[in-house]
Amino acid sequence: GKVPKGMTSPVYVPVPSYKNARDDYKMVATRWRMTKLLKELRQRRRGNSTLAPRGEDNILQPVEKRARVKENPLPGMRTDNLEDVQRAACFFAEEADFYKAELKRMKDEVKLRKAVWRGEEERLERFAKEEMGGLSRMTISSDLFHRQFKNVARNMFGFEDRSKGSTLSSWEMTKNFIKAMWDIDHVEPTMATIFDKGGRRKRLSTFEQCLMALMWFQNLPDYHFLASVFGCPEQVVSKVIKCWAPQFYEVGCNLARLPLTKDFLLKSYPQSYLDLNFSNYVATVVDGTDVLCQTVRKHRSVNVIQRSDKVKHSAFRGITWSLPMGLVHEFTDPFFARASEKAIVRVWTRHGRFRDIPIGWLISGDKGFDQTSGFYPHYNQILHPAFLTGGDKAQFTEKQMDWNRKACEKRYTSEVVFARFKKYGGLGQIMNRKSFHYVHCLWAWAHGMANMYLPLQTPANCDYFPESKYSKKV
Repeated sequence: GKVPKGMTSPVYVPVPSYKNARDDYKMVATRWRMTKLLKELRQRRRGNSTLAPRGEDNILQPVEKRARVKENPLPGMRTDNLEDVQRAACFFAEEADFYKAELKRMKDEVKLRKAVWRGEEERLERFAKEEMGGLSRMTISSDLFHRQFKNVARNMFGFEDRSKGSTLSSWEMTKNFIKAMWDIDHVEPTMATIFDKGGRRKRLSTFEQCLMALMWFQNLPDYHFLASVFGCPEQVVSKVIKCWAPQFYEVGCNLARLPLTKDFLLKSYPQSYLDLNFSNYVATVVDGTDVLCQTVRKHRSVNVIQRSDKVKHSAFRGITWSLPMGLVHEFTDPFFARASEKAIVRVWTRHGRFRDIPIGWLISGDKGFDQTSGFYPHYNQILHPAFLTGGDKAQFTEKQMDWNRKACEKRYTSEVVFARFKKYGGLGQIMNRKSFHYVHCLWAWAHGMANMYLPLQTPANCDYFPESKYSKKV
């Protein structure tokens, strides 16, 4: 319908009769003034307020007709009219009571819906953790998920209790390791811990950050994979790894750079070495390894010092010292492979290292470590195979072959240590240039993880170490 002049909104009035037209228009004027006064009282905080219609037409014919002749259909409102103010106040009070009751009803409805949603969330969480099976922020740190899918934790985090008859799962080992190293407690993930009330993702918890860094240091996946699992941008993954890398480096050093005592060396000395009957005890086995890496072609000097004559490729090189039982007790930081093994040993034996090796004890190594005895503080003799001398037609004598076999027979433990070392941190593959600034942290962490295995050579008269569940049955 049309709106008469002087009015901003339609006015709903009862159907007038021609007999009482004056009373009808007076009633319309009163209600219109009440509505306008209510608007002023509300200070325009709400929309237009009108009375409920009593008829089907929005504007009645008499009003529409009087508007066409430019006549004000309703008398002007007087704000000083006490009767109008009282009626408006009464109407406003009734309306306030109505909205108060409506608000209470809506609050009860919201509580009911929250209770329903809470039950739905619990069902969704249980479905995601126990039945769906995909990796996500909800499942990667969930006890229910790892109880259902037991191999995920072993593949992602690498921890496993290898003792025979053990009941600890790989996930339990992972949680215990994080608790022991960083004193971080595990919290079961829920919808409330991941999302806020507005549906936005919350920040990663300290445990989730540590778990993300652990996945990267164990397997070296790309940032995109970690971002898709934890539901965050790749920039967040980069910041988390940058923050946690020094702590993983420190843990690796604490696990693989160990002080030695003569009493410990004697108690851990393997029976197989005693049977070889060397002139003295073997304190440690030294060996070096190369880890392949991408070639830097932008800088010629870096390109040259990357080249390894051992693997015929760009690589990092490091030296590792391990006990005859297979325990790593010292390692160097990685160097570009242009540096020789002797040069690295010369650099690393300075600054007070290896003073804990007893005087007169032997160091087992290959031919590449010949003439390195003078680098050690106590000038320990290097036990290595014999060199072939005497020209092109020279051959090893029977005595020399017996010595070579004796010197190399038990030195395989260093190769097993490197095989374990290259299972972690992506060191068994070609290292990407993006990881170069973390290579020293990965190097230390991989050596620490190599010490998480049972000994390769059982100490004499020792029943401390449990039998491995992977040992072959005789």
